Amino acid sequence: IRRQRQMCIRDRIWGIQLDKDAFYKQKLPKEAVVHKINKKAILPTPKLVYGTATLKGKILDYQKEMIKQVKMHIESPALNIHNEQNIIKIKEDGTFLAEVKVASVTSVALEFPFGWIECLIAPNEETSLIINTKELCRRQAHLQRKDKTYGEPVYFNGYLASLQQELASVDIDIVLKSVYYMDMYNDIVGKSADEYKAYVLERLPSVRKEIAQSPYSNACKELLNILVDLDATGKIAMTERELKSAHIAVNKLNREQADDYFYNTRIDTPKGYYDILKEFSSINTLKALYGKYYASTIYLINFLPNSLDVLKETLRTGQGPLFDNIKFNKLYQSIKDFTPLTAEQNVELKTFSSPVYAEMLTQVNKEIIKKIELNKRKTGFTVNETGQVSNEDLFPSIISKFRGHTLLVDFWATWCGPCRTANKAITPMKEELKDKDIIYLYITGETSPKGTWENMITDIHGEHFRVTNEQWSFLMSNFNIRGVPTYFVVDPEGNITFKQTGFPGVDTMKKELMKALNK
Repeated sequence: IRRQRQMCIRDRIWGIQLDKDAFYKQKLPKEAVVHKINKKAILPTPKLVYGTATLKGKILDYQKEMIKQVKMHIESPALNIHNEQNIIKIKEDGTFLAEVKVASVTSVALEFPFGWIECLIAPNEETSLIINTKELCRRQAHLQRKDKTYGEPVYFNGYLASLQQELASVDIDIVLKSVYYMDMYNDIVGKSADEYKAYVLERLPSVRKEIAQSPYSNACKELLNILVDLDATGKIAMTERELKSAHIAVNKLNREQADDYFYNTRIDTPKGYYDILKEFSSINTLKALYGKYYASTIYLINFLPNSLDVLKETLRTGQGPLFDNIKFNKLYQSIKDFTPLTAEQNVELKTFSSPVYAEMLTQVNKEIIKKIELNKRKTGFTVNETGQVSNEDLFPSIISKFRGHTLLVDFWATWCGPCRTANKAITPMKEELKDKDIIYLYITGETSPKGTWENMITDIHGEHFRVTNEQWSFLMSNFNIRGVPTYFVVDPEGNITFKQTGFPGVDTMKKELMKALNK
């Protein structure tokens, strides 16, 4: 009877094997191999070529009741300085396939419920993963961490398989300081710029030493040191912003106080403060493209005062992959904001050290021009004017036009990733509730470029308002709005029945709308 019960339970829980001995007897597929490491191998210089990278995967012990898709985060400056996401569908046999156009080696991360899996992809190359869910889950189980292992969490094949295998096993903490912001803020609040720099670089010598003495291959060690360089560069570039943010967070300043402190306080950085960056010159090499922090570092460099001048002075050059990618991102972001390349910018394409960047930008530019033309024929959205009203009467004036209807008011911005993600998530709900008396009202400010806004709202059905900076600041202050996206639900009488900063999820949004609708 006990055996029968065990079999019944086993069959009900996604086919999980509850018999420990039987569990360890199950064999891994023959493709799940651990590659022999060549300790003398050097890190190859990645090629610049615009092509398709293929990522194949197999989730072991997959059952159809498990997740149907996985998010792939792409950390590539040749796509976006921010983390782009692609949704990969998982087949019933647990396999998945993704194809991505990239310009060189690119770091990606797959977001599973049982953990994030990082890997490298490259143009015209195939990266293959065998994901060992048993081992991944065992390592997360508090009571099983000391148990016998069931192989590696992930097995790599294809592109740089042995190096990727090594990287997955690295147990050196190469992040120089805590990733938990409040821990760092409490440590650095009130420090001078020099004290902050000393704090950031305190562990640098010991981390370098640990890498040098590690058993990893020369290729892996070189990449780990590049990751350290990228991390250090980003943190030094953020000196002024981090010191100000620490003061605001630790002292719990309100929005008005925070804005006043942030924009009116000067953090003195001594002459030669950024000279330390010359020690991290690997960031201006093609090999830095292997780094999972590369795209983030390029973004953080923007916070350097006179960033290009500082980099040229400290790195003693204005040429190289780093400068190409900074220039690429500036043009790429402009295009993605629905601003096609100008004649001058088309000439600038010829200044890249590799034609790959010009090829990518030209392709993206053609696509955005086509989209702009298509947007001109779209319907389902309305652009509204606020008219001549006082700041105090602005919001009552905006919603008065729709009095008698239930409103979902969305304070958002074109540059806000969570705003755009939420807008997509809400779209099916809009269709589901299309017969309900609900109006979707969107408010943004002048930080959303007009051209970008005009093209983006064509896919966001509803009533749209773009207010001035002064009006936006008043709304933020008057309603104590801490950020975007922020949502109001307004009942037919004009009362705000729900307010939240950050997307609360479709279920909560629908529930609050129905409550206001049926009030």
